[in-house]
Amino acid sequence: MQVCDLKKCTGCFACYNICPKNCISMRPDEYGQVKPVIDEAICIKCHACTKHCPVNSKIECVRPTKCYAAYQKDYTKRMKAASGGVAGLIAERTVREGGIVYGSIFNETYSVVVQRMTRNDEIEALYGSKYIQSYVNDAYKLVKNDLSDGKRVVFFGTPCQVAGLRSYLGKKYESLVSIDIVCHGVPTQDTFQRYLTMEGIKIEDVGFLSFREGNHFSLKVYDHTGDLMGDFGLKNSLYYNGFLEGYIYRENCYSCSYACSERCGDITLCDFWGLGNKVPFDGDTSEGINAVLINTDLGQIIWDEVKDACMYWERTVEEAIEGNNQLRHPTPQSRFSYRFHSLARDKGIAYALTHANEKKRMLIRTRKIIGKNRAIYSFVKMIPIVGKKLT
Repeated sequence: MQVCDLKKCTGCFACYNICPKNCISMRPDEYGQVKPVIDEAICIKCHACTKHCPVNSKIECVRPTKCYAAYQKDYTKRMKAASGGVAGLIAERTVREGGIVYGSIFNETYSVVVQRMTRNDEIEALYGSKYIQSYVNDAYKLVKNDLSDGKRVVFFGTPCQVAGLRSYLGKKYESLVSIDIVCHGVPTQDTFQRYLTMEGIKIEDVGFLSFREGNHFSLKVYDHTGDLMGDFGLKNSLYYNGFLEGYIYRENCYSCSYACSERCGDITLCDFWGLGNKVPFDGDTSEGINAVLINTDLGQIIWDEVKDACMYWERTVEEAIEGNNQLRHPTPQSRFSYRFHSLARDKGIAYALTHANEKKRMLIRTRKIIGKNRAIYSFVKMIPIVGKKLT
């Protein structure tokens, strides 16, 4: 028995949470993609898993009604965020008012997991992009318990995670606020962990890491004393190139049914790419800026509660959609993606990451070899390495 067509499985963990006998485990396949495995020996064939799987029955989505360009007024907190810091602002207000927040953080082994948060000092870990799939684990069960206790819950997640939560719950809760984060696709945790190993970094030595600082895309890894262990940006990282060019994602990401203008959360948050391209915009975008898409009446209420702590401008929904590919269609699957998955299956993830794009591999290798020669390096670093912009 299978929960769904496993090629379309998003790894949302809805089936894992809904199973009354706990007979479903989420295990990585040959590509490192976590998918449900049913223990037939204890399965009672209740089919709760198939009924609550959003792949089998897509949840209702709606088109946004309003759009704002926004960022936090608090400059220090804005600088901790990947873009405008609106997510952190909503999270902090929620716990300050006695509510519960769920969102993706790095755990002690630098895996990414959905965490329950009740204090402002915990919200710190929510800030910043995590360009890896996060594991929901038991979070949906905890959300349901909090809702049953009458708590306001704000759940931040990728659209497939928000869809998984809504499918798991099976009914509307007035005290649940869902915020979907626009997602370009997710590499697996195995891919990321193996990449760090390839770069000679041991997880136990990592004190902190970040994928992005404002509009600057680079994986920076620090040790426990705060010293920089590695700065892996676009020009010297196979992982970052694979992510930004979209060829190391889970297979299902290339046919994502939530990469469209109809949204599953009460609010949608993303970078406001293309802001001002057609209609002039005189605000500050140098440190990143959010597009805040209001999808429901509840979403409007939440935005009204925090907007005074933001610099914000009302813009058209169409401007946000036009500037962000993922609000129109999924990331296209390229020949490099097919090659990555084929190599991962036959020779392992590390080999696939290294050989999926031979041209980039050789160019990055060359950059590293001559990196110590500043005269040559200053010339080579001018060679284009990425053929498209992340939008």
